[in-house]
Amino acid sequence: MNSKMLIGVDLKSEGAGNELTCRDILELARQAEKDGFDSVWLNEDIGKDSVALFGAMSAVTNSIGLVTAIINVYSRSALQIAMAIATLDELSHGRASLGLSIGHHPWNDLGHGIPLEAPLARLREYIQFIRKALSGQRFTHNGRFFAGVDTRLGFRPLRHNPPIYVGATRPRMVALAGEMADGLITNVVTPYYVRNYQVEQFRSAAQRAGRDPKCLELMAIVTCCPAEDREAALAHARSTFMQRFRSNPARMIETQEPIFRAELLALKDLLDRGEIERAQREASEPMVTSLIAVGNGKDLWPAARAWPLPLIRAIGYQLSVFSRSWPVGRRAKELSRRTWGHCRISFTERGSGKSAGLWLGANHAIEIFRLGAFAPLGSPLNRHCVMTLPRSVNNSG
Repeated sequence: MNSKMLIGVDLKSEGAGNELTCRDILELARQAEKDGFDSVWLNEDIGKDSVALFGAMSAVTNSIGLVTAIINVYSRSALQIAMAIATLDELSHGRASLGLSIGHHPWNDLGHGIPLEAPLARLREYIQFIRKALSGQRFTHNGRFFAGVDTRLGFRPLRHNPPIYVGATRPRMVALAGEMADGLITNVVTPYYVRNYQVEQFRSAAQRAGRDPKCLELMAIVTCCPAEDREAALAHARSTFMQRFRSNPARMIETQEPIFRAELLALKDLLDRGEIERAQREASEPMVTSLIAVGNGKDLWPAARAWPLPLIRAIGYQLSVFSRSWPVGRRAKELSRRTWGHCRISFTERGSGKSAGLWLGANHAIEIFRLGAFAPLGSPLNRHCVMTLPRSVNNSG
């Protein structure tokens, strides 16, 4: 039996410059469901409350999946998160999935006023606590962050095991995802890093924990800057690249391909001297586009194809997520509708009942393509790729 790739849409906000209203987001969710998309994703840092939005979304949609990517474990207690995801799952009749992570600067410290202390231990304890709470049974918990707990949820969850994903980049957090979660969401890294490092870290951690990696998912988020004018898109991509580089230079240097190491060190030297605009101008197109896809639908399509294929060969069952950081507001809303028609992909595998997905999103912070494979980790692949594009894109070759 052939399995068709599922398609979803992410409406993520990074907390600044997003002009989409709640009504806009609900309208886009309804349109995504109408167009046959599989799921909607929202994040939460200092922007709109994702759980409240999902609650409203559950009332205006019927079948589309609802996924938090991510809820910050520093801004809500573990019991609050368990209550929220169980409530959302009931409201949506079993359509909710929970993405968790630790947030980052500046949202944690300058936004919530919470220092980023002991992130690995905190996330581990949150997963343990939330799984206990979602069991529906009375439970106790005595940990580093929550002690003396002896309680149960005040209602019986519709499901006791909604999927829990962990957002991570560095080895120990990736290993935690393999050890405890149902999947890994990785961001601000290239296919090179995912293929050469994260895949093995994720798989090995699962095996050490006695888990079957075949049952887990890997999602890679890739930023897109779509525009008809490629130079305009590239200029914004340079700005986005530099914003992310400035927030954590060490991580970028560690996770980029070795051929870009000297360039990144030179850019860091410029930043250390306060020459931010010069650093942005001098960031090379090959380096920027190794992390960020730019251009119109026809330009983005090769990037969409290039991302999953190495990962498919490396791990089998995998999901790649493409995120858009530009433009903003109503223009983004209209662009989303136009772009959806330019990037539709389906992957099928003979003899497999598994499916994965493609996300294509809609606003200032994230436009997602979720591209998946279907074979278990490490299994031989027998896949047929079907690409469905508008005539204008197909004619482009």
